[in-house]
Amino acid sequence: MSQFETRAHGRDRPKARAVLATAVSLLKLRIGIAIAASAVAGAAAAQGAAREAWEVLALALAVLGASGAAGAFNHYYERDLDRHMHRTAARPFASGMLRPGAGWLAAFAALAVLSLALAYAVGGAVSAVYVLLGGFTYGVVYTVWLKRRTPVNIVVGGLSGSFAVLAGAAAVDPMPQTVPVLLALVLFLWTPPHFWALAAARRDDYANAGFPMLPVVAPERVWTTAILAHTVALTALSLLPLWFGMGLIYGIGAGLGGAVFVWRSWRLYRQPCRKTAMATFGASLIHLTLLTLAVVLDAAVVTKAAATPAAGPLDPRAVLERSEAAIGTRLGDHTLRDPQGRPIALADYRGRPLVISLVYSSCSTTCPVTTQHLIDAVAQARKSLGADRFAVLTIGFDARHDSPQRMAAFAGRQGIPASGWDVASGDEATLAALMHELGFTYQAAAGGFDHVALTTIVDAEGRIHRQVYGDDFPLPVFIEPLKETVFGITTRALTVPALLDRLSFLCTVYDPGQGRYRTSYAIALGIGIGALSLAISGIIFVRAWRRNNRLAASRRAPPPRQLIGRRT
Repeated sequence: MSQFETRAHGRDRPKARAVLATAVSLLKLRIGIAIAASAVAGAAAAQGAAREAWEVLALALAVLGASGAAGAFNHYYERDLDRHMHRTAARPFASGMLRPGAGWLAAFAALAVLSLALAYAVGGAVSAVYVLLGGFTYGVVYTVWLKRRTPVNIVVGGLSGSFAVLAGAAAVDPMPQTVPVLLALVLFLWTPPHFWALAAARRDDYANAGFPMLPVVAPERVWTTAILAHTVALTALSLLPLWFGMGLIYGIGAGLGGAVFVWRSWRLYRQPCRKTAMATFGASLIHLTLLTLAVVLDAAVVTKAAATPAAGPLDPRAVLERSEAAIGTRLGDHTLRDPQGRPIALADYRGRPLVISLVYSSCSTTCPVTTQHLIDAVAQARKSLGADRFAVLTIGFDARHDSPQRMAAFAGRQGIPASGWDVASGDEATLAALMHELGFTYQAAAGGFDHVALTTIVDAEGRIHRQVYGDDFPLPVFIEPLKETVFGITTRALTVPALLDRLSFLCTVYDPGQGRYRTSYAIALGIGIGALSLAISGIIFVRAWRRNNRLAASRRAPPPRQLIGRRT
């Protein structure tokens, strides 16, 4: 390389660093990275089939891009007021480094569209909607509508970070889940004290620019109380996920980060000044960092534990033997919970057959496929056997996560009929006992559970009558044993209803041409004709037999004696 080339190359380095610094500032990548990390935390906190690492990173990149587009628009829109603030005067548009124009707006819009497309591709439609709402909240609701008009601007603006958490969770499960929603609320409460502390430290800047931030327009006692109240509330709220399955690592991170944030907020409340305000601002960043890391690490530990089965892969032969050995077992009077949290006793189903389906609500493959096939099979069975002749119960066997709310969401996603079909969850001890009686085998695996696809048919007395295997079982394999339990294999009484049930049992047949069951009275007609033929044949036989007996008897009888008179 020549001396001239070396110097030219050396001059290019500062230019590259300047371009990079401009991009970081323009796209607000520092806060954008925090928002993207929140999306990762949302994905980690959600229960469901684990997403690949590249999918989570791609979603984080989409959130970062959408956040960057909104942040760049914020620079563009506020360039006039940013010139009056020492902290923002050097921003690209405020300083004149970049000239405003329609081309920039088109570029920001293109970045937002590309980010939404990426979010849709890797996270789905619901996730992309949350990403859109996050960018719209910051770029339009906060920047255009609220920031210059009201002191509660950042309270509403805090929703932008909350939507990032929900976007990450929706990539795993589109239905809202308790822990991600709680984390979104925590971030919603975190944003105001974070920015209020910064505004308190830079009060003159915001006052010169005319932004009505709470520390600028309110007395010290008001805004310091608001910061402390938000901090205490978000810390308490951040501990609630411990009651919904989060582990020790999360508890340590949330507790430690919250303690630091509350302590600094208390110091600010007692002694409002620039020093304590910046300390509170720094504590908010520590809290968010610890909370995000705790969520991700806690989920990683749980996933690793679940991905290491204690007994190795399931043995198909042992699984089959266990489930078949359960046939004839009478189920105990276990009590489960319906989607409203009300008790469901298995004893209440006695008196008619019961079909039991076992799923876990975060399953994204086998359980939905099995449920959809079962919905079709149950519809066919009810057309043939009667709409109210049997009940169906879907039970979530994942005691840790299959809450009544999540089972209700599973039923809604799968389109489970509301009439004659219940969904239920239970505590760990109840489910363990019930799974043992049903002969159901499952074990933890990466992203969920390995388990047999099992549908159990229970008779009216609560005894297991038949086990049906697979997620696409043939219709007769399901309906034939169900028909046996509905109509009865033997008629126990010579009552009219019992005889009609026996007739229905004989006349309900599977039509392979149409792929459904139908009632065929040809069987009954054939039986009747056969019975009539036998009766007629019997009558003819008896009459012939009696006539032959009379003829034989007449042949064996001696001839009558003649009376010969004597002559005299």
